[in-house]
Amino acid sequence: MSQSSYWSARGVSRRKFVAGSGTVAVGAAVLLAGCGGDSKSNGTGTPGAGASPSAQAKQPKAGGSFRKSFSGGDAHLSPTHTGGFDIYTTFSTVYEYMWRQPLSGPLVMNGAEKIEQVDDITYIITLRDHVYQDVAPVSGRPVSAEDVKMLSDYIIADKAVFARAFYAGQLTSVTATDAKTVKVITKGPQAYFYDGAVGFDRPLIPKELVAEGDLRKVKNHIGTGPWQFSSQTPGSFVEYTKFPKYWRKDQPYVEKVRATKIDDESAREAAFRGKQLD
Repeated sequence: MSQSSYWSARGVSRRKFVAGSGTVAVGAAVLLAGCGGDSKSNGTGTPGAGASPSAQAKQPKAGGSFRKSFSGGDAHLSPTHTGGFDIYTTFSTVYEYMWRQPLSGPLVMNGAEKIEQVDDITYIITLRDHVYQDVAPVSGRPVSAEDVKMLSDYIIADKAVFARAFYAGQLTSVTATDAKTVKVITKGPQAYFYDGAVGFDRPLIPKELVAEGDLRKVKNHIGTGPWQFSSQTPGSFVEYTKFPKYWRKDQPYVEKVRATKIDDESAREAAFRGKQLD
């Protein structure tokens, strides 16, 4: 399957789109991180006289930080529960879905490398060969099919988990057939299997966190996304720093993301005009 830009919109469903809005915003921050290097030169270090505006555009440099805002709850950072501000920042930073539904075209593979639908009810998911962020107790280990299996069991058991209806009502079995392969059998043809809002597509979460029992109480948030959790002050802000071993080569560009809680629209505008937000 083809792979489009990481910075594009993240899908059709509302939850998936909102989750992606953080990613799109951070993608725009590439332009704020600093620029350098002309794409077309006349040999003297200045752009060629006939160069188009796009050809003369400077290329982004890695580094810098992006300061954004959010409103609403921030009770937790669980990527599987509502009630926290996970949909604003966490999905776009720490955690990453197995795949993504673009607005048009084929699925875009993220945590999964490929999906084979054997028949109407059988799916074989091959996970990408990449690692979790290097934070204890996971400490940078490779992603495994057992992580997907344990999260599936967790979702079925926890009635407060988002999208539980699909897992509890439409799945016959989820099996880790080897370290990188997940076999999923459904109870019949599933039009929404690939949907990130109500289907099987979930963020990759290490089994060590799932084993803690309640993802809303987890302190060390660990995923495979482009940024890793740094710190949080509830009611104030949350910070993320660049994950240097992110599987997409040379990404992310921005070193640090800080999301500040500002519920009042006028206060948010004032912060932006005062150059406290990007």
